[in-house]
Amino acid sequence: MGLDASSRRVQETPGHRELPPAPGSPTVGGPVADRPAADPPPPPNPSPPAASTESAAARGPNPGDWGRPVDPDGDTAIELDATSGEIKFGIPGTPHVLGAEIGRMNAPRVLRPVRGDFAAGVVVNGVSHPAGRATLPDYAAFHGAGLLLWQDERNYLRLEIAAEVRRGRPRPYANFELRRGGVLASSQGIEIKDGSSRLLLVRRGGVVRGAFGRDGTRWTWFAPVELGFDGPSRIGGAAINSATKPLYADLQSLRVVPIGDAGESEAVREASGLPAADPDPSSQADATGPSVPQRTGDH
Repeated sequence: MGLDASSRRVQETPGHRELPPAPGSPTVGGPVADRPAADPPPPPNPSPPAASTESAAARGPNPGDWGRPVDPDGDTAIELDATSGEIKFGIPGTPHVLGAEIGRMNAPRVLRPVRGDFAAGVVVNGVSHPAGRATLPDYAAFHGAGLLLWQDERNYLRLEIAAEVRRGRPRPYANFELRRGGVLASSQGIEIKDGSSRLLLVRRGGVVRGAFGRDGTRWTWFAPVELGFDGPSRIGGAAINSATKPLYADLQSLRVVPIGDAGESEAVREASGLPAADPDPSSQADATGPSVPQRTGDH
């Protein structure tokens, strides 16, 4: 499915190269790099009044103001649709990971400022079928994409729909990880057995909860984590590939909603994108599948 005139395609360096087509991929609709470039985006709107600063920052200063996407290796095709909140990544079959503890931080990402308490939701497609060989010695062949809460290259949190190749077959799971001070401080994984592709992230103070689900009305919650870092942060999407098969990941309906006077339940409902849904993140649901063992290093 092509993007409309509000979309923008990013090619950050002359070294950008086209990727092969994604066979049978309905989520990307063909190689991202083959699509015509859109007109340059207009300049961002003027800053909102001071009274609404926190709310605007949680949603982004302007719905289309995602800043400049980060493509460290200059070989990833990235498309943004500011209107729908859709982000598409086309990553070649070479290592593109976020592993502060191994000194490798070259996965593509798109971020915008965020302040205070918020709920963020996204739908992830295209990551369920990694194949080929692993491209790093310590990692399985892995595809993943999802939400990234970022302070800097040593302090960040990842919530992803992912799959890795085990015994020749892809194993889908949800991944929830925290790096603090350049160390893997927390790693949780729960196997996905029902085709879940939705993610939900809720921040209250220094505590963050992560969840995944199939329909936006029922969520499987990870144990909450203490961030252990404060200061200016950004939120957005990222995609990870440690397989020789290229990754075509599609993040849809990305929403970042401040938790204001209406309360947490209302923010979660809006972030889920389903008006009828009203999940309660104050209680932790039972897992739908067995936990994936914690790793000492990751992608």
